[in-house]
Amino acid sequence: MNKKIVVLGGGIAGLSIARDLALRGFEITLIEKNTIGSGTTNKCAGMLHSGARYAIKDKDVAKLCFQENMILRNIASFAVGKNDALFITLPKDSKEYQIEFEESCKEINIPVKFLSQKESLELEPFLDTNISGSYLTPDRVVDTYMLVNSYILALNHLKINIVENTEILNATSILSGWNLLLKKSNGKEEVYADYVINATGDSLSDTAKLFNINIDLIYIHGTMAIIDKKVSNRIISRCAPSAIGDVIVPLDDLSLIGSTWHELPHNIPITMNEKDKLDILNTGSKILSISKKWSIIDSFTGIRTHIKKNTDSGDFNVKRDYAIVESNTIGVTNFISVLPGKLTIARFVAEKVGDIVSKHLNSHTPSITAVTPLPEPSLNQENKLKFYVN
Repeated sequence: MNKKIVVLGGGIAGLSIARDLALRGFEITLIEKNTIGSGTTNKCAGMLHSGARYAIKDKDVAKLCFQENMILRNIASFAVGKNDALFITLPKDSKEYQIEFEESCKEINIPVKFLSQKESLELEPFLDTNISGSYLTPDRVVDTYMLVNSYILALNHLKINIVENTEILNATSILSGWNLLLKKSNGKEEVYADYVINATGDSLSDTAKLFNINIDLIYIHGTMAIIDKKVSNRIISRCAPSAIGDVIVPLDDLSLIGSTWHELPHNIPITMNEKDKLDILNTGSKILSISKKWSIIDSFTGIRTHIKKNTDSGDFNVKRDYAIVESNTIGVTNFISVLPGKLTIARFVAEKVGDIVSKHLNSHTPSITAVTPLPEPSLNQENKLKFYVN
């Protein structure tokens, strides 16, 4: 098969799409304006969602998260933590919410188990003794550094051309494909593509404009604080409606706590302000007994990007669903824009994109990414820390 596909964006979405299409036999070039994984992928909380967090407000996304949680455990077990998560309950939290949480999870077959205060503290001794209990759920930590490097190995094995530090300047429709003008460190270059996939994350709208497509986006800046101690062996969340600082994630010998929420009209990452710090410290004090013994030593901000809809509420209730935007502009063909919604479901979204592209290019090879293991990379601890905090 000689069809040439260019994937724009080297985050988890672009990596997943490139791998899916290469395994179907297409010739792939992956172009990243910075370095692979340097965007939102390495600025996320590193959570492999079970779907429990979304079981009440979006059962479809919750089901999908659980499905992909199980798949990623199978194909990339080296990047997935071993401990299930705790959704803790506090005496003043809504009992109605907790009942609905448990019933919603069970309704869509996400396994949850209620633990008493004593059982919870036996698992996580640093939890505040005022908690009333917790729910054990299949959420796991995912090492995004390991996962990204695994994808790089996989793409290299598949002979995919990975081009970093390269920006697309212009796109010209030609016959049934595209001529792309690229800006590289050593000059400019033209590349032809039979099909272009825009997976540029928070740059999705700007990139789409080069192809005469307008996409309105929501930019949600979420900052995770890095604290100087490892305070848990698993993800700790509040069993309550989402709020700032309601999740703690272990990161080697440190911990992450967050995230903040700032919906802004731009994609320039912001830094954590003093109110954010106070909100996180206040929430942490309700979860951990040692909250006065740790301090915030750094932070990083990821930008969650969603298609703007009239139903969006402007808070934590914005849906986490994925988006695949095919062109409906006259004269614009062989171009698609993609937002994965969450790292957990990126493989699934890539499969859906692969199905669309394959049908358009008259290929009938199915996706095999759900059953094809990813290669395990070697671990460099120094490089890993730099991956998260530049």
